[in-house]
Amino acid sequence: MMPDIIPPRGRASIACKLGEVALVCSTLLLTRPACGDELTADQLKGSAPYIETARRYLQSSEQKIIGGNPVSPGTHKWQTSLQISWVPSGVDAHFCGGSLIAPDWILTAGHCMEDLKPTDVRVVAGTPDLGKRAQARSVRRIIVHEKYATDNSNVVAGPHPVNDVALVQVFKPFEMNAQLQQIPLIDTPLEATIAQPNRELTATGFGATKVGGKPVAGLLSVDVPFVSRETCNRPQSYDHAITDGMICAGEVNKDSCQGDSGGPLTYHPLNDDVVQVGIVGWGDKCGVQNKYGVHTRVTSYRNWIVACMVSPGDLAKCPRK
Repeated sequence: MMPDIIPPRGRASIACKLGEVALVCSTLLLTRPACGDELTADQLKGSAPYIETARRYLQSSEQKIIGGNPVSPGTHKWQTSLQISWVPSGVDAHFCGGSLIAPDWILTAGHCMEDLKPTDVRVVAGTPDLGKRAQARSVRRIIVHEKYATDNSNVVAGPHPVNDVALVQVFKPFEMNAQLQQIPLIDTPLEATIAQPNRELTATGFGATKVGGKPVAGLLSVDVPFVSRETCNRPQSYDHAITDGMICAGEVNKDSCQGDSGGPLTYHPLNDDVVQVGIVGWGDKCGVQNKYGVHTRVTSYRNWIVACMVSPGDLAKCPRK
């Protein structure tokens, strides 16, 4: 069981007095990051979502699906929460989402995991409510795609990630149950059937419900229409910034948002199981006209994902940052 949330006053110094981070079995043992008597916001290191979440916690400030609804019980059971290992509260600690694609592997976005060490992160799964008990695991390894980078060349799109994919392996496999199961990745033939305007996809996350908002404890989902690459690359949208490794989805007032990054974009074909189509990536604001949500296209990286899961220690088969 997670301990009570630390009151706002003294959070920084308390966080640094908790000890070293460790997860034993499924019990969360809270500890501290490597720091002195007190960790300050300007000492933070790691990915942008990680730093933003940690800074918000340390500064005691308020903390991401737009137009979404709470998920029905027993659905979206592959959703995971990537959390700052030394922050006690699950809601405060959440900085990115992910999807369980094998008992010990989580698929997420590269921009969530860049510059992070395994000890910086814990993974929580098996609950649609971050305020309740769940399975928690310590991280064995983080693998970020070798060509992950930030593209600064497009004025309209602004700085944005490319090859935005990463894998997280936990030490102890998650236990599958009525609240937790892994999700299969879409293959190329099935993907071809969804590449139609207004084909409905689903994004899920614990992220903010408005730009600049705080993450929510309960998992939210929103159905968003597929948007063609041609439409997403129009000058009023992202002006040719969308590559073959990206897929767009969304409409006005329906979108993913900050804190949802790394979570799954899914498709539920008729009479078939749900498959993961994309990874929540980036976009200009959230849910505004012509600025669709941009997701990592799973089929473009499926071979890399599979190779890294099979041979994570083989740099020739699984190149990484």
